[in-house]
Amino acid sequence: MTAVGRVLRFSVTERAVHWMTAFSFLYAALTGLALWSPSFFWLSSFFGGLALLLAGIGLYGIVAQAMRTRQGEIGLRMALGAQPAGIVRLVLRRVGVLIVVGLALGLAGSLWAAQFVGPLLFQVETRDPATFVGAAGVLVAVGVLAAWLPARRAARLDPAAVLRDG
Repeated sequence: MTAVGRVLRFSVTERAVHWMTAFSFLYAALTGLALWSPSFFWLSSFFGGLALLLAGIGLYGIVAQAMRTRQGEIGLRMALGAQPAGIVRLVLRRVGVLIVVGLALGLAGSLWAAQFVGPLLFQVETRDPATFVGAAGVLVAVGVLAAWLPARRAARLDPAAVLRDG
C-alpha cells in the first residue's frame, strides 16, 4: 500500500469513528430526554403544523405562477366558450396529478423512515394505517385548497382584457 493510500485509509477511518461517536452521543441524549412530556408534544405539533403551512404556501405559489403564465391560454379558452367550472376542473386536475405523485413519494419515504423513528414513538405503531390515512387526508385538503384559490382566480379572468393585453 502506498503512503497516500495509508493516509487516506487513516483519514477515512478516523472520520468514521468521529461520526459514530457523534451519533452515539446524539442517540444517548435523545433517549435521555423526556420525549413524552407535554412540551415536547406541543413543540413537535407546532413544527409539524408550520411545515404543513409552508408546504401549502409553496404549492399555492407554484400554482398561482403557473396560472399567471397561462393567462393567455385560459383567456383564449374562455373566449372560445369554456365555462369557469371547466377552467377550475382543468387546474385542479393538473394539481391533482402533483398531489398523487407527492403522496406516493411521501408514502414510500415515510415507510422507509419509519424504521428509524420507531424507538421514539409512544403508543403508536411505526406503520399505523390510521396515521398514514389521516396525514394523507390533511395533505390532500391543503393541496386542493392551495390549488383552488388560483383556479378560482383564473376562472374569473375577463377574456377580452387578457387577449387585448397580450
